[in-house]
Amino acid sequence: MAWPGIALNAAGLFLEFLPGVSKQQTPFPNVAWDLFYPMNMIKLLAGLLAIAAISASTARAEDHKFLLTFTGACVSNAPSGSFAARRVNNQMFVQPYAQANFLPPDGVALVYHLNSDPRGDSIEVINRTNGAVLGVPLLLYFADDTTLGRMGLTNSVATQIRKIEYVYTSQNSHSMGSCLLNEHLYKDGNGTLTSAVIMGAITWIVVPDGTQPMQVYNGSIFSGKMIQ
Repeated sequence: MAWPGIALNAAGLFLEFLPGVSKQQTPFPNVAWDLFYPMNMIKLLAGLLAIAAISASTARAEDHKFLLTFTGACVSNAPSGSFAARRVNNQMFVQPYAQANFLPPDGVALVYHLNSDPRGDSIEVINRTNGAVLGVPLLLYFADDTTLGRMGLTNSVATQIRKIEYVYTSQNSHSMGSCLLNEHLYKDGNGTLTSAVIMGAITWIVVPDGTQPMQVYNGSIFSGKMIQ
């Protein structure tokens, strides 16, 4: 991915973007999330450039995308001060991007991007017609990182995996939740992935930012057809 006309020192910008950043402090790399949260675009571009440089220089496992179904609930405070819950699904993620890109509701899709980054996976919104990524609502990172003392549980041939991913949003460079994932990977005789079943229980928070109240999300994700 390139940003024409931007000739900046990515490493220096990265340090400016997140001073004292550690491996667990993960800048959120998606401009389109500006639909949900006001952000400093200069700092955001700096983070984007740094992540692009890191990703380009770091080898990662074979990545694939799967259609994704999300169902869950959001709990926040009612005007009375008590808790109020509402059901949420894929539309919560895809509708803002469909509107922002002048696409019909069925013109966008929610997908699970397996091995999208050396640090883990991501949940993305894409254009169904050309596959372009319109937004990345959630990052799921650091489930298997020995430097942090974390690892997943696998069977002897690494086709079944159970792990805890840490959920990152655009609001904070630290994790805002977690996801307990179960992965069943199906490969051909050459070891190439042909399909997979990815399912999990996910929970994350949205903190007040002046435009919305404190919210707690929890739900389930289930992968469908592999599209890439």
